Amino acid sequence: MIPRRSLPQDVGDRLRDRLLRGELRAGEHINESTLSLELGVSRTPLRKALRLERDGLIRSEPAKGFTVSPLTSAEGLEVYPVMWTLEGLALRLSSDAVLRALPQLRDLLRRFEAADTARVARDLDNAWHASLLCACPNRRLLELISKLKRITQRYWVVYMRDVLPIAHSAAQHGEVLEAAGGR
Repeated sequence: MIPRRSLPQDVGDRLRDRLLRGELRAGEHINESTLSLELGVSRTPLRKALRLERDGLIRSEPAKGFTVSPLTSAEGLEVYPVMWTLEGLALRLSSDAVLRALPQLRDLLRRFEAADTARVARDLDNAWHASLLCACPNRRLLELISKLKRITQRYWVVYMRDVLPIAHSAAQHGEVLEAAGGR
């Protein structure tokens, strides 16, 4: 049976996508009336969807309403090392299964190196990481990585917005491939 999703869940997903694409900027006040019109929903499901605080994407302040959580260097310094550690663990748990993904990882890396926009690069980076970790048998670990990914995506969008530092990121991906069994 396919679970039904509620309207607030769907609105939450749409709102999360807008946050991760950088359409709602860090520190920006969220005007509920305007946003509900843009999303084509009433304010009630929007308010329920704005409970994205648990993901660290939105802040609720009494008498002020909702704002997009700010991006801070402290958060980045906390989150990225945890993400790398968890991804490394997921990769180790995948045993030799990652070797079967090497051709796809190489192809994604080539396409990533050739990306000409931040959005294309981000989508390819996400596909590369998903392919890298797809054999991990620990679903709870993958859920934690996914949650952290939602936080790091906001930093990634800002980092890639002005300068497209794909070469540096691609080199890091290449090092992972070499360690996994070949570039």
